[in-house]
Amino acid sequence: MQHAIPPRGRTELQTWNPPGYDYRAVLGSSLFVAGACFLLVYLDPMRYGEFLGTIGVLLSATVGVVPTLIWLTSAPSLPRWHFLTVLLGIAAVWSAANLNDNHEIRTLPTPERHFVDVTTLDEATIEWLHHRQPAQETRSPIPVVLVAAEGGGIRAAYFTAQVLAAIQTRCPAFAHHLLLISGVSGGSLGAAMFAGSLDAKPVADPLVCGEAPFALPSDESGLNVDVDAALSADLLAPLTAAFLFTDSIQRFLPFAIPAWDRARTLEFASERAFQRVTGSSFLEHSIYGYWQPHRDVPLLMLNTTRVATGERVVVSPVLPLNEKFNRLLSLADLASSTDVRIGTAAILSARFTYITPAGTLPLSPRERLVDGGYFENSGAATLTEAIDVVQEAAATANIPIRLIVIRIGNSPSTLASATDRSPSPAKESSASPALGELLSPLRTLINTREARGQLAEAQLRTKVFSIQENGIIADLIEFQIGLSDVQIPLGWQLSESARQELRGQLVPKADCSSRTGFHNGCAVADVVGYLQDALLTTDTVEPAG
Repeated sequence: MQHAIPPRGRTELQTWNPPGYDYRAVLGSSLFVAGACFLLVYLDPMRYGEFLGTIGVLLSATVGVVPTLIWLTSAPSLPRWHFLTVLLGIAAVWSAANLNDNHEIRTLPTPERHFVDVTTLDEATIEWLHHRQPAQETRSPIPVVLVAAEGGGIRAAYFTAQVLAAIQTRCPAFAHHLLLISGVSGGSLGAAMFAGSLDAKPVADPLVCGEAPFALPSDESGLNVDVDAALSADLLAPLTAAFLFTDSIQRFLPFAIPAWDRARTLEFASERAFQRVTGSSFLEHSIYGYWQPHRDVPLLMLNTTRVATGERVVVSPVLPLNEKFNRLLSLADLASSTDVRIGTAAILSARFTYITPAGTLPLSPRERLVDGGYFENSGAATLTEAIDVVQEAAATANIPIRLIVIRIGNSPSTLASATDRSPSPAKESSASPALGELLSPLRTLINTREARGQLAEAQLRTKVFSIQENGIIADLIEFQIGLSDVQIPLGWQLSESARQELRGQLVPKADCSSRTGFHNGCAVADVVGYLQDALLTTDTVEPAG
């Protein structure tokens, strides 16, 4: 039996309800659920997200919000002007006036810090090399490892950390000769967690390389286990909870509540996950204060993009003040009195699209930074320029070096495989993309970003090859996630099967001489072999502390 909807203007809600259906009870229950969920997220979004999981968070938001939205859009008791439209208009006004921008980055209470207190990369390199000079006066080159870590959400973070941990497990000397990591987006988070693992578990014997067998995270110790456990945490659910509840309510308020920022929730979740596994608060340390040249913890150069100009901006304990860098700014250049945590810097490098919002700097006028992948997602552009600075610094100090350059790719490729299957050619569609006129500008922007990354990777290879052609020993080792039957997402949560697939791709095959394309297990063996070869002729000084 059909029930006629009363004309607009009737004020009693029960006349609108079908017989036997009490919409007031449903609406009241919905508002109660929404209020309870909001309170729980307000108190502890990490624990709320971890308890319910992403699906549970979405369901709780659906139960708490959808009945209310239906009532706002359908109830005849409301006036002719649409209440929801007015709410959205108010949110737009507050946003236009920047009154509800609660995405200002977390800072540390060090207002007296100025960028002149931070050393430059060439000065840091010279200090670092002096602590690794041979004990005897030999002219053997010192191995210097430089890494570029591509972005791509949690899979990039996990793959970056696992690649570096796999090398470190087989060659403890790796950390002693790892100078810097240029990271983007998820690659920045993986690099930060690997550096934190080295800080939490200093290398016992930094002169040993290649004696330990290859190990996957199955034991109860080791860096592989640490990074696996830290990055197996569900970072997506707390982020989703903050996005759906506190940060959504913030849009309708004419003042900012920084604690409701969903990007901060992602920072807190990653910091908590790392501390729970390692017992270390490394990610909460100052980005400017953690690095010392005599310790075996690498320099982090975490790439972001400046919204106002589209330029690269790095957050790092060193400044790139050198003509070798092409228009590369640092956070200290933009905000000389702003000090941030390592975890904040890593997530600032990973603020992509609307999932994690642009980070606002505490400046007037406002400056905003977003994911480094907007400019170039591989991290290779910054590393290519850093190579020139490192070479120049070594020449200034009159210390011979041997460069070992590592590029860790993230985008799954048919050229990389964990098996002996021949790589299949990439499939190209002969049909024209749908909605070409409407979506072509957007597709062009996305594809230009990818093409710029591929160009930066090619320039990195060209740089290393040109060094080799000049008679200088330099090595380039590339890692790339291989295609498989297991889907490895770009989000902020990895399943056990996805993590197992990425770990499995680091197992070396029996005969690496017969490999085709990329083989990550063989690439690990290559890095270890290059370091062994370099260390045979270099008696390094054991570091202090």
